[in-house]
This record gives sequence, C-alpha cells and structure tokens, in this order.
Amino acid sequence: RAEPLEGQNRKGIRLRQSSMVNTPLAYGLLCPTILLPAGFEQMDAETAQWVLLHEELHIRRGDLWLKAGVAAAVSIYWFAPWVWLMLHPVERDIELACDAAVLRQMGAAQRRSYAMALIRMEEQKPQRPVLVSGFAGNALEARIIAIMKHKKTTGAILAAAIALCLCVTVVFAATGER
Repeated sequence: RAEPLEGQNRKGIRLRQSSMVNTPLAYGLLCPTILLPAGFEQMDAETAQWVLLHEELHIRRGDLWLKAGVAAAVSIYWFAPWVWLMLHPVERDIELACDAAVLRQMGAAQRRSYAMALIRMEEQKPQRPVLVSGFAGNALEARIIAIMKHKKTTGAILAAAIALCLCVTVVFAATGER
C-alpha cells in the first residue's frame, strides 16, 4: 500500500511512499504520482533532488503515455516477434531521453553528480539471485556512458539534420511515378 508523504506535492504531482518498491517510479496517466521506496526521506538531499527531477520529467515529457502505448502494442500484437524485440530498446531510449532532459534542465556541469546519484540508487537495490539475468545492469552502464558523453545540441547540428531530412524527402518525392 502506498502512503502519501506528509505535505508533499510536487508541481501537481502526488508523492507516495511504499515498502513494496525498491526504486522510485512514476505512474498514473490522469493523476500522476511518484512512488518512492520506504526510507526515501533518509536519502541524501542531492540524490533525492535528482531522483525527484528525473521522475517528474518522465511525467512532464509524457513518457507514461508512451509506455502505455507500447504496452497496448505488445498486448494487441503479442504474437509478432518484432513487437517484443522493440520493447527493451524503447524502454532504454525513454530513460536515455529523460536523462538528457535532466541534464538540459540542470546543466551539463552537473553530469558527474547525476551519474553518481544513479549509481547510489542502483547500490540500494536488493541483489538479484545468481541465475537470474537482468537488463538493468547493462542499461545503467549505457546510461552512465551517455550522461558522461552528453553534448549540447547546437543550432548548426539541428539545421544540418533538418536540411538532410528535407533533401531525402525531395529525392524520394521526385523519383516517384506520376
């Protein structure tokens, strides 16, 4: 059961705490909520700040709606192998995009601090049994590498990407039969 945190409401997002989870998560399409593990209030302030910002950005960016769409696709097309193959890359990309959004908001100078907060959160998770494989370890490594190599997107790079897309569109549109 999720208990509300006393007086805690973050920009219209409810905060709840539960002993049934060991990592923070966001849920709720219509009434967004951040669910925190028991003992979250004992966490150091810097890690708590990063965790709350990360989960808040998941909600603000619409990631919960995207994940609901992916779950619907998997439910409808459960028999198609490509749907199952897209599941982990989509989840990984959502996390990487959210990490990039955190760094854009807090500044690239905070990369190391944010990466260390992710590592501290991973350390608090209970250990998996030896014979169980897990996606999270490799995903965390990829996230840390992406965070530490994060570069700000410049206007020139954005303009070049748009120009490339327009050129490809023109080429394909011009080669069609009438």
